[in-house]
Amino acid sequence: MRAFVDISFIIMSSDKLFRVVYGYIGKLSEVVSADKKQEALEELEKNPHYVTDYLDSDIITKEEAKPFALRNLEKNPHYVTDYLDSDIITKEEAKPFALRDLDTQPRNAGRYVTLGILTKEEAKPYAVKFLNAYPFGPIGEWFTSGILNFEEAKRYALSALKYRPSLVNEYLNRGLLTEEEAKPYALNHLAEHPGSEYTEIYLSRKLITAEEAKLFFSGDVDKIVKSMPNSFTHSSHQSVHEINLILGVMKKLNVDKISWQQFQEVHPSTNKKLENIFNTFNRGKIVTRDQCLKMLGNNTEQHTYGLSYDVYDNLSTQVFLRGKNQTVVKLHMPESLLSKLSPEARKRLDAIEPAHFKDSDPFGWVRVTRLGDKWFIDELQSDKNKYIGTVQHEIREALKSGSVSEGAQKDQAFVKEMQIFSNWHEVLLSALLEAARESGVHEIYMHTGDTKLEQVEDIHQNKARNLYDKLPERMMFNKNKVNLGNGEHELWHRVASYEF
Repeated sequence: MRAFVDISFIIMSSDKLFRVVYGYIGKLSEVVSADKKQEALEELEKNPHYVTDYLDSDIITKEEAKPFALRNLEKNPHYVTDYLDSDIITKEEAKPFALRDLDTQPRNAGRYVTLGILTKEEAKPYAVKFLNAYPFGPIGEWFTSGILNFEEAKRYALSALKYRPSLVNEYLNRGLLTEEEAKPYALNHLAEHPGSEYTEIYLSRKLITAEEAKLFFSGDVDKIVKSMPNSFTHSSHQSVHEINLILGVMKKLNVDKISWQQFQEVHPSTNKKLENIFNTFNRGKIVTRDQCLKMLGNNTEQHTYGLSYDVYDNLSTQVFLRGKNQTVVKLHMPESLLSKLSPEARKRLDAIEPAHFKDSDPFGWVRVTRLGDKWFIDELQSDKNKYIGTVQHEIREALKSGSVSEGAQKDQAFVKEMQIFSNWHEVLLSALLEAARESGVHEIYMHTGDTKLEQVEDIHQNKARNLYDKLPERMMFNKNKVNLGNGEHELWHRVASYEF
C-alpha cells in the first residue's frame, strides 16, 4: 500500500513538473519571438526590401510587413509582384507601382496584365514603346495576352524576324505567320546556324525540303539560295546609281516629279552628281520621272554579266566577323565585252592563273557575311585586275628608265584594252545589291578604308581608299556607327533597294 502511494505521488509530481516546465518554455518562447520580431522590425527600418524574408519565416505578420513593403516599392517598384504574391498588398495598391515600373521596364507589361494589375489598354502604350526600341521583344506573349491585336503583332513580328529569324518557330506557333510567310525566315535562321536542331523542326513543319535539310546538315548552306540571280545586266551610264535613287524616292512619295529640297528631306546627301541631275533641266531644281528614264536611255550601253556563288572558309584571320558563314559572289565578264578584245589580249587575259578559285575563273568577287536581312561586305578582290595593275607598274618603271622595249609596248597595248573592265568593282557591287534585293536582304554594310587597313596589314593604302571609301561613297552608301557583333565600328551603310 505504501509503495502505491509513493508511485502516485511521483506521478502527480511529474505531471505538475511537466506543466511548470512547459509553461516556462512557452513564456521563454514568447520572449524569444518578441526579441526576434523587434530585431526584424529594426532591420526593416534600415532595409525594407527584406520584408518577405521575415514574413516567410513567420517572424512578422502581413499587417506588420505592409508599411515596409510600400516603403520599398517607392524605390523599387519592380518588387510589386512579389508583394502581391505574398498577399501583402492588393491589386489596387499594386497598380501605381506597376505603372512606375513600366516607365523603365516596359517589357513587364504582359506580366501585369496576366496578374490582373493592369488592363490591356493601360499596358499597351508601354508595350508599343518597348517594341519601337527593341523590335524583338515578347511580341507573341503580348499577342496572346491581348495587349496587341493580330495586325499589330504580325507587323512587329515581321520586323523582329529581320533581326532574329530564330523567332520564326514561336511566331508560327502563335498563329502570326503562315507556313509560306515563315519559310524564308526559317532558311535565314538555318543559314546562320547550319546543322542546328531546328533543321529537323523546320523539316517536320515542311518549311524546308529534305534536300535543303541535307545541305544544312552538311554546312553547304549557300547552295540553297535559289533566289540569287545567275546574271546581272549593268548600265554603263555614269549616273545610273543617282538616277535610280531619285526614281526610288519618287516611288516612295508616290509622285512623278520631285524638287531637290523634297529629295533632301527623304535622303539627305551632299553628292554633287545628284544635285547636278536636278540642275540639268531647270534652275528650279525639279526633275520628272520621264526625264530620269530618258537620261538612263541616252548614251547607255548595257552588258549582261555572269554571276556564280561559293562558300568561304570562315576560319581565316582576315574575316571581320569571326564564326560567321560567308557567301562569295563571283563576277564573270560578258561575251559582249570579251569579243571587243584582240586575240592576243584575250589569250593573255585567259592565261592569268586564278589564285583563289581553281574550279572557275571569275574576273572578280565580293565576300559577304550574311546576318539575317543584313549583309556585310568583307572583301572586294580580283586576281586579274591585280595582274593588270602589276603590268601597269612595270610600264611606269620602264618609262622612268627611258627605255621602252617591244615587250613594254605590247604591255601598254594590253593594259589599254583592259580599260573596258576598269569598272569591275562598281559592276560587282551593283550585282551584289541586285542579289541582295532578290534574296530579301534589306541593309548592306561595308568596310571603310580605315577598318580594312586595321584588318588586313598587307593591303595597299591607295587600294583600301579606292575600294572601301571612294567606291561606296559613289554608290550612295553613308557612314554609320554600328555594332554587328564585334564591337562598335564606323562602317559604310545603305539599304539594298532604291525604293525607300
